Amino acid sequence: MNYIRELYEGRINRETYILGLVVLGGVFGIPFFLLANMDGVTPVMLVVLISVLYFFYSFSLHVRRAHDISKESYYAFLSLIPLVGLAIFCILILRKGEDVFNVYGDVQKLSSWKAIFAGERKPRRY
Repeated sequence: MNYIRELYEGRINRETYILGLVVLGGVFGIPFFLLANMDGVTPVMLVVLISVLYFFYSFSLHVRRAHDISKESYYAFLSLIPLVGLAIFCILILRKGEDVFNVYGDVQKLSSWKAIFAGERKPRRY
């Protein structure tokens, strides 16, 4: 449970957000399209599982990016509404995050790869 909680805590910058969406698109998108063209119950079940996992990880990216611009987690829920979601997505990509500490934590201090899939934090060396 600690892993899941940490996925939705903290902040990520624009670079990590975009990289995360690209990586998730490749990791989950390729198997999704390969399985979607197969017949049978097992491929359908795997497609559903892949879709749920994709939503879980991508939503955590939306939440942490919203935290970076000092918005609460519910701001990410707005991305589920058609057209509003497109506007929220553009805001998350285009708006610069805060350069200072905010209620959701300090500026991102870990590599982009770790920030995508893990919530662990380590100090940045300047």
